[in-house]
Amino acid sequence: MAEKYFYRCNDCGAEYPPDHVIYLCPACLPGNKPGVPPRGVLKTLFNYEQLKKSAVPGKLFEWLKKRSFLDLTALDSFDCWPMLKVGNTPLYKLTAHPFITSLHHHLTSSPPHTGFTDD
Repeated sequence: MAEKYFYRCNDCGAEYPPDHVIYLCPACLPGNKPGVPPRGVLKTLFNYEQLKKSAVPGKLFEWLKKRSFLDLTALDSFDCWPMLKVGNTPLYKLTAHPFITSLHHHLTSSPPHTGFTDD
């Protein structure tokens, strides 16, 4: 699939394009029964190979950061986000650990904290 992301069923493995929002696999849905956890829950998977081709080789993180990581969401734009002061908390790339080659840390404790919390 050439889309930015697609849905895959956790039970039967069927894949669906992101034409519209769906949560349960249409093939598994008829077998669901009340009172039992649903079968066919879909997970969203991203086309990382396509994403890598969009950036300059070796500069993927910088490219994603410049675009506010929009490409790692199931959104086409941030226009649907609420007009609240949220987001843009620092994201750090950690590379000094001897066993970890690349780790990114989302720092949510820096002031002013602008996330959805009950502070």
